[in-house]
Amino acid sequence: MKSLIIREPIEFDASAMRPHWAQEKFDILGDSIVAFHGKCNIPEQDFMDLRKRKKGPCLCAEDMLHFVAEQFQPYLEMAVLRQYLLVLIAGEKLEHRVDPSLEIIRWHDDLFLDNRKLTVTAVAKTPVSTKIHLGINIDPTGTTQPAVGLAELGIDPFDLAEAIVDQYKLEMQEIREKVWSIREVK
Repeated sequence: MKSLIIREPIEFDASAMRPHWAQEKFDILGDSIVAFHGKCNIPEQDFMDLRKRKKGPCLCAEDMLHFVAEQFQPYLEMAVLRQYLLVLIAGEKLEHRVDPSLEIIRWHDDLFLDNRKLTVTAVAKTPVSTKIHLGINIDPTGTTQPAVGLAELGIDPFDLAEAIVDQYKLEMQEIREKVWSIREVK
């Protein structure tokens, strides 16, 4: 799996969930995870999860740390499991960086701190791949519910991005090696 962390701001929109986005934008071919920061402004009609369309008119934040992963396999359920793994990794890396008196809670595919939302996430199936987006608030201005961001917590988004990307890549490699090492039962 290839990875890239971009320091210049990029606004996240639904186009990042199209197939081959990393190849078109950054010349990254194959399974990839790209991390960057920037505004998030997703109108309701572009929501991937039909259940979330009922919760608000847009997913908005002034600045988020975004992760866009693309893996060239067709199974949506596997993509959802990878999404949960990415969120778990993010929660673990955040726990190492926040005040120990604060508790990060994972509720399904989102992270919360002190009953304030820290993340947004989505999964999509394309004709050739599955995509995951994870956004972690840096500056949650514009959100439609109580939220917290990395700036308030004093967390360097690029340090966090590197830790999450490295761990996700390692987990994907470990999963592949485990699959390769399991013998058939007869």
